[in-house]
Amino acid sequence: MLELHAGPLQPVSSYNASYRSQVTFNDRERYFMLFHARFNNSYNERQVCLIGYLKDRLRSGRCFFKSKYIARDLGLSSKEVGTNMAILAETCPDFTIEKYSYSNSTTWLVTPLQV
Repeated sequence: MLELHAGPLQPVSSYNASYRSQVTFNDRERYFMLFHARFNNSYNERQVCLIGYLKDRLRSGRCFFKSKYIARDLGLSSKEVGTNMAILAETCPDFTIEKYSYSNSTTWLVTPLQV
């Protein structure tokens, strides 16, 4: 039988990236609650976390991101990042997300939509 233990969330991986030290799991929960209310259950927790990460990084316009570095910073696998970025490319109204290239990891071109 599966037992669930309540307690604080632990990091998924042991990477010690600068972004991870700035973003706590409480921030992830905050992103999730904020977007959960806004998009009415259309995104899962990983997608909400990715949206928050991209918004934090896109202060100056378009940017390039590698899946492996996003994965390292957020404690996800590269495959999880790639799968969820592809979903966000189709569904997220805040960004234009394009699969740009592949060299050791998928590179994504992310551009914020101008209002």
